[in-house]
Amino acid sequence: MVFAREAAVIVKGRDGRTVLLQSRGLNFQVANQAAGEAMAALQAAAQGEPNDILSSSQATPLLSGRLEVMQGRLAVTYRVAGALIFLLVSQPAANVFSCVALLNSVVRLVSAPLEGKAGEMTPERLQKRFGEVYLAVDALLTSGGVLEANGAMGRALGTLEQLHEKEKEKEKGKGGPEAPRTPPPQQRPGGGGRRATRRTLQDVIDNLALLSFSAGSAMQGVQPRPGFQLPEEAAATAPRKAPGAGPLPLQGAVGPGGSIDLGDDIFGLGGKKAETPGKPKLPPGADPNDPFAASDVDWTSFGGDKKDAATPPAAAKSEAKAAVTGEGRLGFEDDAFGDAAFAAAPAPAPAPMVPSEPVLRLGEVWRGEAAGGRLVRAGLSGRVEWVSEGAKSKVHTVQFMVQVPESSSEHVAAALTTARRHPGCCRAGPVGGVLVADGILAKPHPGAPLLTYHLPPPAMQPPLQAQLGASCQATQDGRRLVTLGLHYAICPRVAPRAADLAVEVVVPALLERPLRASPPGAVFDATSRTLRWQQPGPVASLDNSGTATQPFVASFVVGEVTGVAVDEAALAAALGRLSAKLTLRGADGSGTLSGAALAQGVVELEWTPSLCEWRAEMTATP
Repeated sequence: MVFAREAAVIVKGRDGRTVLLQSRGLNFQVANQAAGEAMAALQAAAQGEPNDILSSSQATPLLSGRLEVMQGRLAVTYRVAGALIFLLVSQPAANVFSCVALLNSVVRLVSAPLEGKAGEMTPERLQKRFGEVYLAVDALLTSGGVLEANGAMGRALGTLEQLHEKEKEKEKGKGGPEAPRTPPPQQRPGGGGRRATRRTLQDVIDNLALLSFSAGSAMQGVQPRPGFQLPEEAAATAPRKAPGAGPLPLQGAVGPGGSIDLGDDIFGLGGKKAETPGKPKLPPGADPNDPFAASDVDWTSFGGDKKDAATPPAAAKSEAKAAVTGEGRLGFEDDAFGDAAFAAAPAPAPAPMVPSEPVLRLGEVWRGEAAGGRLVRAGLSGRVEWVSEGAKSKVHTVQFMVQVPESSSEHVAAALTTARRHPGCCRAGPVGGVLVADGILAKPHPGAPLLTYHLPPPAMQPPLQAQLGASCQATQDGRRLVTLGLHYAICPRVAPRAADLAVEVVVPALLERPLRASPPGAVFDATSRTLRWQQPGPVASLDNSGTATQPFVASFVVGEVTGVAVDEAALAAALGRLSAKLTLRGADGSGTLSGAALAQGVVELEWTPSLCEWRAEMTATP
């Protein structure tokens, strides 16, 4: 939320060549790539009209806008002045108005010798003053946008003067006699210095000794812990070789030239002995002279008494079939699945009560506070709640789950992991991540949410930014003309999904009914001293339209009352108490700000994007 931690200023010509590049905290190659992507986007939107930002003859010389590049990782705020395009690469969460103010300062630095004539600003004129402009831009970025254009230029000129003085001193030193050069120190033949020889093992040991440290008693007393431990029997069973003896004989060897017969014990680990093949066992009652008797299946060995061996268990239920065929069935034909095939069919389960419409909804609210155009406090909170109090009577219990897409940040998943559920009417479900809401237990708690979670400010880009200001000007008849201005900027990802924007400005009692308000449609409530204005969607902003938005402006006249002049101190104090509240509401079915989705159902979960809603609220002060 703090501006200019990572920012870069790039000045390009209309032909795309880079005239100046200065960065603070950003890689130069990344900044140049982001600026090139922004220029490509602007060129793709060019149509060769008089108001085109990249046309050779431009009717409007000063335009500004904001683009998101590199898949939303960086944002580029641009401003066109004459034949130059000023680009500021920053993080997407950087303050829009601070970016525009910094670009304005850079434009003033370049246009200072031209007396503000934007049409005469060309790359050639900038190259003539490249040194001082480069140092001035560096001073602006180092100060984080706090330093003004005049102060930055003063620092740049002071640095250049110091460099010129050093060069003059060097030139004066060259005119006099050359100072004697001190010879390099010679190594003593038997001294402690390094000998100019090739690198040896002792040199490597000496270098490693410089990085070593002496271990204390605590470190020396630590016992090593190996990654695994050998079995204790290994040392006792393994035979040891006597000193001077030959190789140990293999297990199972008869002699020096004997054969090895280990059977299954290939490695001599003491496996089971191989059984000697014997005569195959004949089933009872088989003919010993039958060569295929050994391969017959002994059905009597499958359980049961011998007298019932020819009759399977299912024969008791089908005695008629057994009498006709004269043989016992072996589990085939009609008895393919045994006794289970004759079991009675289970009773049908009662039909689940399915609600005619979903009864839960997911809502997210982003709240922020801005002072002087800078975001001071921000955060997002989400909650799963009942659609209405009557929805609790439609179902007894309903299952729900909040899921986050893979493209979202890790903050959203962490927020859902630490979410808080209502202890009285919400419990864990049968599967991880699934919760169960009880409508009967929720009736004593009207308006209570079932699940709540919160996201910190770095988790997402601010959907709305605002700057409130006021100016006072004296008129010829002795009255004061007070002008209130409210600038706003909307995130480009949020603007297409916004339904409308509502503005409420609290006017102090010293100001009467406004004489004029622009854009039209503002309504003044004298009872609550509130000036309301609403802009229906789609909402255009500095971020997505490419041009500056039309701010909300209201004019007031403060005149003399009963011959007493207006107190300047009282008027300044009244203007300091100004405040404005902006509410950006999402369209129906536009999802949530964090990307979380809600699935609900009595038996099976079903995604309900139409019951996900969001809004953004911001309070702005001068």
